[in-house]
Amino acid sequence: MGIAPIISYKYGANDATQLKRIFKSSIVFIAIASVSSYLLSIIILRPALTIFTKPTTNVFAITIDGFPIFALSFLLIGFSIFASAMFTALSDGKVSALISFARTFIFLIGAILILPIFFSVKGVWLSVPVAEALGIVVSIMFLITKKQKYKY
Repeated sequence: MGIAPIISYKYGANDATQLKRIFKSSIVFIAIASVSSYLLSIIILRPALTIFTKPTTNVFAITIDGFPIFALSFLLIGFSIFASAMFTALSDGKVSALISFARTFIFLIGAILILPIFFSVKGVWLSVPVAEALGIVVSIMFLITKKQKYKY
């Protein structure tokens, strides 16, 4: 989101070369940050969880079992947030809103309602990663269809 003013400025200046570089650099940064966040969350899960609950509790067992599934969303979430912020920076609020609405409302609620039917409690944990994956599909669709217009 912090890159949005730069994207907006470069787009307004018709600097397609810089806009492409910013876009590519942002994708690389998001990928590195996403993988780092995921790995760090898995590494510190057990020690961090012991701050809040004892290892003998059901909460501990449920979280140890389910959080690694939920943590998969860390690998995905940054891309859709970036795509939404980028379209806001490009003054395309409609696309930005559609990306955000789809991933945080339609896909998430749909996943929360449907996945537990098939996967029980694991379905609840899977809801966020599935919603984020579907959000990426929507983001990619808009990124592909709007690339010629915005020249990123």
